[in-house]
Parts: sequence; C-alpha cells; structure tokens
Amino acid sequence: MIALYMGCRLEEIGQLLVGDVKVLNGTSHFAITTLVDDDEEIVKNIKTESSLRSVPLHPVLEQLGFSAYVERVRQAGHKRLFPDITSKRRKVTSAYSTWFSRFKRDAGITSHRKVFHSFRHTFKDACRAAGIPVDVHDALTGHARSSVGDGYGLGYPLERLAGEIGKVRYGLVWEKAPASAQALHSQAGG
Repeated sequence: MIALYMGCRLEEIGQLLVGDVKVLNGTSHFAITTLVDDDEEIVKNIKTESSLRSVPLHPVLEQLGFSAYVERVRQAGHKRLFPDITSKRRKVTSAYSTWFSRFKRDAGITSHRKVFHSFRHTFKDACRAAGIPVDVHDALTGHARSSVGDGYGLGYPLERLAGEIGKVRYGLVWEKAPASAQALHSQAGG
C-alpha cells in the first residue's frame, strides 16, 4: 500500500524506523534518510542523493489506520517500523522480496515484468493521470531532475507535496472506506 500510494522503493519502506514517521505543521510524512548507528545494528541506505526526501503520508493510508499502527509499533518498543521484515543480507528487504515473488506467483501473476517495483511505476502513472506536475512527482519519488536550475532552492514545501499526493487515487473500494464506516456507524446507532 505504501509503494502504491506513496511511490517509495521497497528498501526505503523496509528500512524505515519508527522515528522516520514525523509530523511537521500537521503533515505526517516519512523522512527517507541514511543512517549508521553507533553499533551498526541499524544501517539505512538510499539509492541516490536525490532519494533523500520527505514523502507525505497519503490520506488513504491515514484513513486505513496507519498512524495507529505506527503508535502500536512505537509503544511495543521497536526501532524498525516493520520489525517483522528482517534479513541477514545487506538489504533489509531481501527475504521480503523473495516472499513477494512467491506470493505473486501463487496469485497467478507469472510475468517477470510484474514485480514489487511495479507499484512504483503504477504510482508514477497515477501522478500523471492526476495532473501532478512531473517535477512534483519526481520530488515525491526521489527522481533526480536534469536541469541545472532544478538544483537551486530547497524544493517543494511539505504542504504542497501533501496536497499533490492526495490526488493519487485508483478507484479502489478502501478509498471510500471512511464514508462507508461512518454510514455503518450511523446505522448502528452510534
């Protein structure tokens, strides 16, 4: 869901720490960063320099309870946001990637072109369909721009990125979940 709605790479998601979920001026976001802690227990890498970024939490993920999940993980005392994703290899998500390949095959998806990274491609297409300017969805996904002028300034404000990422929709049933939940709550006399 994070890859689909926020365009993050698998390793960026898998190596997130609880402390990487931040709130600035009321906008929840992921801080995609690097890190090597003192005992090298936690190592976070990025693909490119432009991958360092803040990605606003998509409103659908908020509606589905992601913030409550983050709080549960925080209260449990975990460092990693997804503590069950582990690997003995350098990449945190190596084992998860293998699991996902089996999962999609078992679901009948046999094309070698359909991989976890396809969610990122779908996100980019959804950004285009929503009319999000290319430089904005490049900022969301950490893609480097090629113009010299693109290197000037600090980039887009988080609030602008949040407004743009909120335009990404797929017409899926859970995108309407909050209204349905409210209707059920009202029907139940709540």
